[in-house]
Amino acid sequence: MHGNHLHILYLNPHLTRPNSEQGTWGRKFVDELRGLGVEVTTYPEYSIHQASPTCSRSGQNRQLSRFFKSYSPNWLQHVFIEFMSIARGLWYSFRLGLWAKQFKSHPPDVIYGRVSYCDWAPWLIGHTLCRPIILEVHSPHYLERTFRGWKQSRILQKYEQLQWKYASLIRVVSKPMVKILEREGITPERISFIPYGVEILPQRVKDPSCHSSNLTIVFVGSFYSWHGVRILLEAVALVKQHIPDLTLELIGDGQTFHGDKQLTRILGLEDIVRFLGWLPRHKMLDHVRFADIAVAPFLHIEPFYFDPVKILDYMSTGVAIIASRLERIAEMLHYGRGGILVPPGNAQVLADNLVILAKNSHLREQLGIAAQEILEEEGYSWESTAQRVKGLCQEAIEHKGPPFSEVDASG
Repeated sequence: MHGNHLHILYLNPHLTRPNSEQGTWGRKFVDELRGLGVEVTTYPEYSIHQASPTCSRSGQNRQLSRFFKSYSPNWLQHVFIEFMSIARGLWYSFRLGLWAKQFKSHPPDVIYGRVSYCDWAPWLIGHTLCRPIILEVHSPHYLERTFRGWKQSRILQKYEQLQWKYASLIRVVSKPMVKILEREGITPERISFIPYGVEILPQRVKDPSCHSSNLTIVFVGSFYSWHGVRILLEAVALVKQHIPDLTLELIGDGQTFHGDKQLTRILGLEDIVRFLGWLPRHKMLDHVRFADIAVAPFLHIEPFYFDPVKILDYMSTGVAIIASRLERIAEMLHYGRGGILVPPGNAQVLADNLVILAKNSHLREQLGIAAQEILEEEGYSWESTAQRVKGLCQEAIEHKGPPFSEVDASG
């Protein structure tokens, strides 16, 4: 690093998928750092002027993935995904190694990599260039597999433990991940919690002539059993008895998609439930912003290692939120200030609170405003996040720990 100039090599294999959550967040992250005067080189290469590809191919891939997850046995999913994860990680690392020859004359000051399954690219390029490595860790993938009904992977666990060990510093985007990494033997001074960045959107202008019975409820997320879509459908069936004029929009896809559609028919909700599938991020946020209530009906899982992105998206739009009363979600919503908290897995209580919110537009507005205030107070803005990451990169340059202690000791 020369003077105040900072050059980061940012590694994120999802950058070429701008319609994915990981690609969208990655591109915004790069743009914010560049706005702070940081030189950011990305792999895969990305510039703000690049056009976004259409999402037809990704839509086809999701349909194939949904079919595979719905109709193949778990052991076959586990074997296939294990093989593909390792192969993809090795191929990505090999391509990066060839591409990185350009850095001989202008090496970066720090390597910053978003961790993916079996991805050795950050370590390989950092070791080759003798530069510090920052890993952005979103989850313990070997544990995440079990929540999706797959067998826990010992191979993947060892991969991840080595990745964490050889990182100079680690950025986590959820507070529970700090404790998980500490239990894995990572010293606290090497771990920094820097949350996702969000853009706080203008609240929609409420139509004073709109009656409480004209109700739109929205859910965003992956369709896994612990996301609680089944509980939400059962609750909406109860709400319909009191408020017949309502719509439930389900945005996303996943393992329980077909089962949830079947339950919709059984409960007689086909006329009010809309399965919208995955949407580009800006369209998804529009649906959330113009809804009356957004729901995050998570079931209890252990460990609850993440800060749900859907909660942050809901908060950013100023929509009224109902979410499961789980420790981290309650903390994010300031224990009810930014949203109503309900017991996980209880459709009746969820329905009761949906009815309360449906009939109280003033309460909905208060909750939405409070949620946006929490984001500002807690430093979740993109500018704040980028500033903190920049500082972390500068800290890593002075760091003398793994993986370069041997290099430093040898002189």
